Amino acid sequence: MPFNSYEMKQFAKEWNFTITISSPTYAQSNGQSERYIQTVKSLICKAVEENNDPNLALLSYKNTPIYGLEKSPAQLPFGRRLQDQVPTATKLLKPPYADVKQKVQARQEKQKFSYDRATRHHKNFQLDDNVRVQLGKTWKR
Repeated sequence: MPFNSYEMKQFAKEWNFTITISSPTYAQSNGQSERYIQTVKSLICKAVEENNDPNLALLSYKNTPIYGLEKSPAQLPFGRRLQDQVPTATKLLKPPYADVKQKVQARQEKQKFSYDRATRHHKNFQLDDNVRVQLGKTWKR
């Protein structure tokens, strides 16, 4: 089902989420996902090289807190840490679900501030101004 279909828009509306489309040629827009995939591939390769179980490596990664949130990727959907081979205090396996939404918002605002520092505003164009447009990898006049 295409992301711009009526059914998908209705599904997003019912489940109260926003569909965000990213450009495949603008890597910065999908950087967080790309970085996550790179990290997971590296974990799996290292585990296989050392004859360890890749699932245990991934479990440990899912229990590692995210910088700025103080919650692990496992804690976000489940509200608690997952039990792995590392000795963990029982209270960490059943913590109360905290203010993650506010921390995510604060982190997004900080990322927006950092991104906006590197951007520049374009001047307003007038009719008959010469402009250059990049289509794919080439520039057209």
